[in-house]
Amino acid sequence: MKQPKRFRARIIVMLQGDMLDPQGEAIARVGREAGLGQIEAVRCGKIMDLELRAHDRKEALEAAERLRERLLTNPATEQSELVALEEA
Repeated sequence: MKQPKRFRARIIVMLQGDMLDPQGEAIARVGREAGLGQIEAVRCGKIMDLELRAHDRKEALEAAERLRERLLTNPATEQSELVALEEA
């Protein structure tokens, strides 16, 4: 039987665009107060790097997507995207 391969995946989770982002607002305000007047807005989110073992890219992709949809994202307030999947 074929040995599983190692894969790395990156998932980005952000608040939905219509949700208030107090942390982002605070960062933008402090940046402007520090003389960085170019800052108009900041949105904060999370980046999650996963390490997976799977027999092929398709299996790794399906596992990462299931994790993203079921555990890493609150669909009422967040949006997420799997932005990278590579063999390690």
